[in-house]
Amino acid sequence: MKQNTEREFVVVNAGYVVFIFLLSLLSVINAFLLFVVTLPEADRLILIITWGISVILMLDFIYSLIKTGVSLDFLIRWHGWMAFIGSLPIPGIAIFRVLQSILNVRKLRRSELSEASQLALRQKGRSAFLTTLFLAVVALELAGILVLRAEVGNPGAEITTASDALWWGYVTMSTVGYGDLVPVTNTGRLIGLITVTAGVVLFSVSTGFLTDWFRRDRGYSRSYADSSVYADDDPHHQILALRALMEEQERTHKANTAEFRARLNKLEKLIT
Repeated sequence: MKQNTEREFVVVNAGYVVFIFLLSLLSVINAFLLFVVTLPEADRLILIITWGISVILMLDFIYSLIKTGVSLDFLIRWHGWMAFIGSLPIPGIAIFRVLQSILNVRKLRRSELSEASQLALRQKGRSAFLTTLFLAVVALELAGILVLRAEVGNPGAEITTASDALWWGYVTMSTVGYGDLVPVTNTGRLIGLITVTAGVVLFSVSTGFLTDWFRRDRGYSRSYADSSVYADDDPHHQILALRALMEEQERTHKANTAEFRARLNKLEKLIT
C-alpha cells in the first residue's frame, strides 16, 4: 500500500483527525488530574473516562490499520506503533498518540495543510459535531468531578460514587432528568444548573448538525479518488481530484505491467 494512503486520510478527514488528537490530549490531561484530585471516587471517574477514550483510540487504530492494508508503511513511517501504544488503557500513555499526530501533520506539505483546512471548513457540519461531542465529554467529566467534591461526605448525599456521578451527569446533560439521583448541597445544585444548561446547548447543537448531515449530500465522504465529487470550480478540490487520479493511474500501470511481465515470462518458458 502506498504511503499516500495515510496522507490522503489525514487531508480528507482533517476534522476527525483533530477530534482524535483532542481526545488523546484529554487523556494526557486526565493523567495529570489523577495526581491533583485527591477524592478517590473522582479519581475513579477520571479513570473511567480515560478507559473510554482508550477504547475509541484503539478502534481508531484498528480502522487506520485496516484502511492502509495492514502496511508496514503505516506502522513505521506514519508512526502507527505509537498509535497502538498510545491507545492502551494506561493513564498518560496517550502522550504517544499526541506525538504521533504532531509528527504526522509535520509530514504534510503546505499545500496539503491548506487543502485539509479548506475541506474541514466545507465539512463544517461534521467538524462542528465532532467538536460538540468532545466538549460534551469534557463537560460530563468536569460535572462529575465537581459534583462529587460537593456531595461526598454530606448527610443525605445521593451522589457518592463515580458511577452515580456519571449517571447523574449524563441524565442531566441529556435533559431526561429521571430524578433518581439529585444533589442535596447548594454547591451541587449550582453545578447541576450549569450542567443542564450546558447539556441543552450541546445536545441541541449536535441534534441540529446530525439532522443537517442526514439531509446533506455526503459526497465528501466518498472515495478520495472519485473525481465527480470535486467536479466544481474549487481549486482545492481539483488538486485533490487530480492527485487521486494520478495515483490511481500509477497503481493501474504497475498492476498491468506486472501482469504483462508474468505473461511474457510464461511464454518464454514455453518456447524454451
